[in-house]
Amino acid sequence: MITLKNIISVLNQFQSNHAQIREILRGTPYDVDSSQSVDGVQMLWSLDNLTGVPENGVSYNLTAFFMEQVTEVNNPSNTESVMNECILICTDLINYLNAYDYAQFS
Repeated sequence: MITLKNIISVLNQFQSNHAQIREILRGTPYDVDSSQSVDGVQMLWSLDNLTGVPENGVSYNLTAFFMEQVTEVNNPSNTESVMNECILICTDLINYLNAYDYAQFS
């Protein structure tokens, strides 16, 4: 069975291997210190739900947020560029999780 500590380890490995993610945080968007200047993308994740499944398994429901400070607040082009990059990083995470060798946790 994969534990929450295993999942945290995988997320930390993803962050370490991804050139654009500067920081990984756990909590809700309300927990982020918006006065802090971050050079790059922050990944924020939260554990939303934990469900038991047959044969003593557990299903984890996680939410991930990818955030980067926008340099020009009222510039739609800049905002769309940041959104695009964050969506691409999200796609990278999905692919990373799908390709990960979870056998080491057995």
